[in-house]
Amino acid sequence: MRSPLFAASSTHPQVAHADGHQRGRGRYAKVLAMAIVAASLAVVGCDGATQGEQQQAEVQILDNKIVVSHDLIHTSIPERYQPSYNLVGDLVPVNSVDLTAPYHIVSSTLEVAKGDSVQPGQVVARLEAKVAENELPFIGNDFLEVYQGDKKIDAQSTQSSATKRTVKSSGTGSISGVGVAVSATSDTADDAQRSSAVDKPIQDSKTQSTETNTPQQANKSQRLVEVTLVLKSPIAGKVTNIQNTAATQNTAATQNTAAPKDTTESADNTKGATDEVNTSAALPSPIITVANTRVLQLIAQLPLETQSQLSVGKPVNFTVFDLHKEFTGQISHITPDANNHTLTVHAPLIAGENTASLLKPGMRASMSIEYGQIELGVRLPREAIHEANLQPLTKKNPRPTTPIHGYVWIVGQDQSLSYTPIQVVEYFADSDQFLVSGISNESLVCLADLPKDSDGKILSVQ
Repeated sequence: MRSPLFAASSTHPQVAHADGHQRGRGRYAKVLAMAIVAASLAVVGCDGATQGEQQQAEVQILDNKIVVSHDLIHTSIPERYQPSYNLVGDLVPVNSVDLTAPYHIVSSTLEVAKGDSVQPGQVVARLEAKVAENELPFIGNDFLEVYQGDKKIDAQSTQSSATKRTVKSSGTGSISGVGVAVSATSDTADDAQRSSAVDKPIQDSKTQSTETNTPQQANKSQRLVEVTLVLKSPIAGKVTNIQNTAATQNTAATQNTAAPKDTTESADNTKGATDEVNTSAALPSPIITVANTRVLQLIAQLPLETQSQLSVGKPVNFTVFDLHKEFTGQISHITPDANNHTLTVHAPLIAGENTASLLKPGMRASMSIEYGQIELGVRLPREAIHEANLQPLTKKNPRPTTPIHGYVWIVGQDQSLSYTPIQVVEYFADSDQFLVSGISNESLVCLADLPKDSDGKILSVQ
C-alpha cells in the first residue's frame, strides 16, 4: 500500500492532471483537506503489509462509530484509461454457407470432398429425389438445377415464395431459398424443411384457388416424380464440412423398399393415383459447408443498452491468442434483439498478406471496442471491492465485456463512511488489483468488509 503524505510535513501531495500539469490552488486546498483527514485518522503507510495481515486487522462496530486498524485504510494514485467493450470468441469466416435441399433424398453423389476448393457455380452434389409434380417449376434457382430424366426444368420467371432468394444476417453471411437452402446456422436442414413446409401451401393454392379445379389437376398436385437436383456453390471458398454423408449410399435395397410406382392411371381419376415416398427408406439431404477461410471475423454479443456507443465502421482492436498478435478491423454489422436485450456485433479482421495465411477459423481471439473519452480511475486491491463478480477477470482476460458494478467504502472529509457504487474496468494480475472508476481521485478507501448499515457512521483508526 502506498504511504500517504501528511500535514506534519512541509510538503503536500500533488495530483497531476491527465496531461501531466499540476492542478490549481483549488485542487491544492482539497488535497490539503484530505491530508488533514488522514492525519486525524492517524494513518501510517504500510507497504509491507500482506493480505493475511490485513485480514487479521481488528474491526470494531459500535453504535455510531467504526474502529479499524490502520492497515485497513488505503490511498491510491489516479491514472488514465480509455473505456472499452471487450469481447472474446472464436474466429469464423465472414462468408460461409451450408448447401442442402429441403427434400428427402433417395440417393446422392458428392462431387467434392472436405478440404476441396470450389468456385461460384461449381457443382458440389447431385441428388436423386421425389417431389410433387406441380412443384417442379418452382424449385430451381441460380444454385439448384432440376432435371427430369435428361430434360432440365426451367424455373418460373415469376418470383414466388418458393423461388425467391433472400439475404439475411446470421452467424456468418448467408443466403437462403427453398429450392436450395443456404444458411450459416447449424440447424440449416431443419430451417430449410420448415421453410419448405411454409411455402408449399402457397404453391398448392395455385391449383386450389378456384372452384373449377378438376380431379386431374388435384392428382397432378399430389403425384411424385423422380428428379435429379444439382447443387452448386454460390461462393468461392473451401469445403469445410459435410454432414449426412449416409445419403451418398445408393443401394438397390434402399430403392426397392420404396412404394412401387403406379404407371397405369386409373379410369376413375378421383381415386387419386399417387406415388408416395417411403419415408423410412428416404434419407436426409447432405449438408455441404463452403467457407471463405481467408476473411475471418469475430461475432459476439453486448447488452442492448450499449447500442448508442456503437456504429457500423467503428474501429476494433483484436488480439489473436494463438498467434500472440494484434490486428485491427471494423464493425460490419450490428443486430439488435429487443426480446433478449442483446446486440450481436460482427467485426471482420484486417490482415496483411504476410499474416492472413496464419489466421485459421476456430482460433480464440478478443476484440476491444473503445468508446467515450479518456477517463481517470484508481487501482484498488481485491478486498476493497464488494458485491462484484470478479471471477471472470483473469490474466488472460483482464478486461470485462462491460464494466462490472460493485461498491467501495469511501472515507469522507468529515471521516464518515459512504458505501459508494463503482465500476471495475480492468484487472492487473501481477498485483491482484483492479482499476475502478466512480470515486474521487484523492479518496481514502476502507478495506474492511462492513455491514451496509455502517453507511454514514464515523470511522476511527486505532
